[in-house]
Amino acid sequence: MEICSNEEALQKVDSALFCLSLDDFPIKDFVHLSHTMLHGDGANRWYDKSFNLIIAKDGTAGINFEHSWGDGVAVLRFQNEVFKDSTKVPAVSPQSQPASVDSSRAVQKLDFKLNDALKAGITKAKQKFDASVEALSINMIQFHEGGKELLKQKKVSPDAVVQLAFQMAFLRQYNQTVATYESCSTAAFKHGRTETIRPPISTMHFTKNKNIKEITISKCSVKNLLLDVPRTVRTTY
Repeated sequence: MEICSNEEALQKVDSALFCLSLDDFPIKDFVHLSHTMLHGDGANRWYDKSFNLIIAKDGTAGINFEHSWGDGVAVLRFQNEVFKDSTKVPAVSPQSQPASVDSSRAVQKLDFKLNDALKAGITKAKQKFDASVEALSINMIQFHEGGKELLKQKKVSPDAVVQLAFQMAFLRQYNQTVATYESCSTAAFKHGRTETIRPPISTMHFTKNKNIKEITISKCSVKNLLLDVPRTVRTTY
């Protein structure tokens, strides 16, 4: 069954709960995974949908969601519940028989009518998209010597460690700090959603009148700084 007009096709997309994106390739590594879930090639994503459920050829899946309607914690909770339910009580399995439905009616092809102006606009948008992707660099390192549980045992905030690492890395690279946004959930309060924490303050205090690229400090000083970050954030927030 084909949808006749662009307006009809867009209405179908707009009324959908989410976008299911099926990528016809396996995931190579964590960097490839990050690029795939963050942007892909732009051809089968609908970025202003509530969320895109992205599934690669090897079964690797992830979520890309549009932020204005919801926050990360709530969306993560929802997706975790879906994942748990679908793996512990799956509706289908490799042994399931095909459903007895007419796929030609259950699945509709969206047939957009494109004139030269629309085609030119799509080509230009794809070029801008590709340029933005090309400018994005992602790398990663896996740290196996401890995580949040170890930090909590040492009475240190995992958030403080991560935020301080961000700030110190940027400061060492560019010799300055910049305005930084860290989300603070206020969803537990009536009409609450999120507020903003500005975490560079402790880093600036620590590095005042010092050359950060040549700095050497004791373990005790590092721990005191890490303990001071959450306290400083609370007082300035």
